[in-house]
Amino acid sequence: MGEAIETFYDMVSSKEFRELERLRLKAKQDEILYLNSALNEGIGIGAKEEREKWQSVVSEKDTVISEKEAILSEKDAILSEKDMEIAKQSALIEELMRRLNEKK
Repeated sequence: MGEAIETFYDMVSSKEFRELERLRLKAKQDEILYLNSALNEGIGIGAKEEREKWQSVVSEKDTVISEKEAILSEKDAILSEKDMEIAKQSALIEELMRRLNEKK
């Protein structure tokens, strides 16, 4: 169990996880700034080009986020496997303790 917890803490304290969170926050802030600017200035000349540029940036960020999420999914699978191993070991320990108590 301790190994699973340690693996979880290693994952959430990893540079990859922090970078993913930073990118998500940055994308949200950029979206808010863009929408606020569009509302304040009105969408006028160059709006199509600006929108295409923005969509390009968003697509790049989505790709990065997808890659990071895939890494996190892999780590989640590893954690699940470790949890199963721990459960098996715990069951084995309980069985051995039961047998030991029966012999006494």
